[in-house]
Amino acid sequence: MKNIIYIILFLVFSETIAQTDSTEKTPKWEFVVGMGFNLSHTLNINAPTNAPKTGFSTTEALDLTANYIKENSRFTAQNELHWTFSFYKSKANSASQNTADQVQTLHDFSYSIKKGGVWNFNLIAKAESQIFKLYEGNYLQDYEQLGQIQRFLNPYKYSLSPGIKYQPNKWLGISISPYSVQFFGLTDQKIADKGQFIEEQNPDGHYKKKVNEVLGAETNIWITKKFKKRAEINYRLNVSSNYFENILKNGKMGGTFITKINIIKNLSLSHRAILKGDLAQKPYKPYYNQVILLAYSLTL
Repeated sequence: MKNIIYIILFLVFSETIAQTDSTEKTPKWEFVVGMGFNLSHTLNINAPTNAPKTGFSTTEALDLTANYIKENSRFTAQNELHWTFSFYKSKANSASQNTADQVQTLHDFSYSIKKGGVWNFNLIAKAESQIFKLYEGNYLQDYEQLGQIQRFLNPYKYSLSPGIKYQPNKWLGISISPYSVQFFGLTDQKIADKGQFIEEQNPDGHYKKKVNEVLGAETNIWITKKFKKRAEINYRLNVSSNYFENILKNGKMGGTFITKINIIKNLSLSHRAILKGDLAQKPYKPYYNQVILLAYSLTL
């Protein structure tokens, strides 16, 4: 796996040097910023915490995209950051609960095997964490005096999936990685010692702060398509399966699905959904969260 990553990084570095030395072609970066704020209806199915199933919440969202696309270049890069969080109140005078807080980055670095071809060497990297400090009951204040249970980078995880990508057109990419690995950890020992995220302990009695997990083979499907100026979809789905053990023992599925329907210029109705599932779970109960809100987008 390391050799594959080194090859991809070498190709990326070589392409960057070539772009720096070239005076004939100018690299093209496309930046898109999207923000949303709304009183929205929230739906949680099989939530991993005690979040309410339905209700109205204040929802905020941020989307950042930085894509590198250069004409006649064999190298492309897709970089995304998505952040959605929701605060819920069961009653007007009740304490606010955090029902959703996830910031994730998605990266796809590709180098075409043949100029103008549909097959690419690529590396998909994903990272995920949360921003706000949380206490028991998903409250923003420590009402039980038990200390924090989550905060930024507690926990965090990131994964690397080098492989081959099939890209028949601009809007569809299917990447298959023969070997994918995930790194999971925390930066705060006090939160780690609660044993909520990692059950393994060190010889000194403290819980471990980070672990690695082989995901085995992984398939990533990326769909980004605009329907003229009426609508836009941004779907990301990944499925992994550890073939070194039982094929479903460490099987995981995850997805981020964003649909925007334009109302007027730069203003749209946005549907955002997050899907997470453990294929070994019996009965199978994937976590699903969705929000609907107004969003403002700007292409730079």
